[in-house]
Amino acid sequence: MNEPLTNILNFGAIGLGFIFMYLAYKYFSEEQKKEKPNDRLINVGILFMLTGALISVFLGYLEFFGNKNSKTVTDEVLKIQKEISRIDSINKVLAERINDEAKNVSADPSIKTIKQSIGIAIIKEVQPTGQHGGGLSGDIWRIRKLNTIEGNKSPNFLKFNPANHTFLLPKGKYWIKGVAETYNNGSNRIRLFNLTDNTPEIVGTNAYSAAIGSSDRSTGKSLLSGLVELKFEKAFRLEQRTEKGNYDGNRTGIASKFDAEEVYAQLEIIKL
Repeated sequence: MNEPLTNILNFGAIGLGFIFMYLAYKYFSEEQKKEKPNDRLINVGILFMLTGALISVFLGYLEFFGNKNSKTVTDEVLKIQKEISRIDSINKVLAERINDEAKNVSADPSIKTIKQSIGIAIIKEVQPTGQHGGGLSGDIWRIRKLNTIEGNKSPNFLKFNPANHTFLLPKGKYWIKGVAETYNNGSNRIRLFNLTDNTPEIVGTNAYSAAIGSSDRSTGKSLLSGLVELKFEKAFRLEQRTEKGNYDGNRTGIASKFDAEEVYAQLEIIKL
């Protein structure tokens, strides 16, 4: 096969189909020059030419439109990649801005105040290891001597005064739980008293410990829990009333002497 004819293969499927038709035509024309051409061979040559033409058209169609579709898909992929790259760039910029805003928020004094005004605080009546709770007169409401605070001690959350065993709660909604112990005082109960409004805020459960003089030595624990909603700051304290009273040093609780501080009453205050 000469070089010009070989170069036709550079056109791909169209070129290959053309070579088939050319060879068929050459064979067909040579057969016709004979004195007695073979009609059967001529018919085969014609069929070969038609087959080559169909192959050329079919493969040419596939090559043209296949390449066109492939180019279209490639262009779409490139567009998607560019869009993804653009979105990644936007995300990076947004992330940097969010980080900057977060730093600014953390440095904002008002945010610090908000953090200090939420959480939980526990106020306790505590004595050193081995020391009993102290005496308690009967049949009147007496102040439980809360003297220790744990948890959120910020004045933005509450203001605790251990000297007079009271605390101030600012405006907000609170869930408050409490417990206090007595020893051999008969019936007893605790309450959270609202000093600002001069009224009980939460009344505790009934409790009982054997009365003075009884052979039954026992302690009783009254519990309280409730929701407190305040529109402005108010003052509170924990109070207890017992059926009987005695200023013996153990009427508000017996020391356990277990190498730890003695806890005789406590309030748990949660800001909602």
